[in-house]
Amino acid sequence: MARHGHPLFQRWTLRDLSGQIRLEVAGAGHTTAFTVPAGAWFFVAATQAGSNMNSCIVYFNGNSEAVPVSAALNTQGNFFWGRRVASPVAMEAAYGLVYNRALSPAEVEQNRQALAAILAGRGMALP
Repeated sequence: MARHGHPLFQRWTLRDLSGQIRLEVAGAGHTTAFTVPAGAWFFVAATQAGSNMNSCIVYFNGNSEAVPVSAALNTQGNFFWGRRVASPVAMEAAYGLVYNRALSPAEVEQNRQALAAILAGRGMALP
């Protein structure tokens, strides 16, 4: 990719695309089979274990899906949470964590259960 150094190709995006979760990294993307529940809170996470997008796993409400797309990842630079490349965007999120390593499936599930307990104490249901 000739423009790999451009900020557009360094971003991570985890978003709802027509009712399904989509992960986009470094200009490549994968739309999962997970269906986003309308008007409900849900748990979504992504992990990266290597320098290729096919090392990513997307987690949704306790289920996981490996990303089959092969694309080199740029792991340098800034991480933006809830922001478009060109302008800030409102993001409805209750909780977000960024780690400097890929979590194991058990650690992702532990985070999901802990978040569900925190939100339950605030009157919010998380599957």
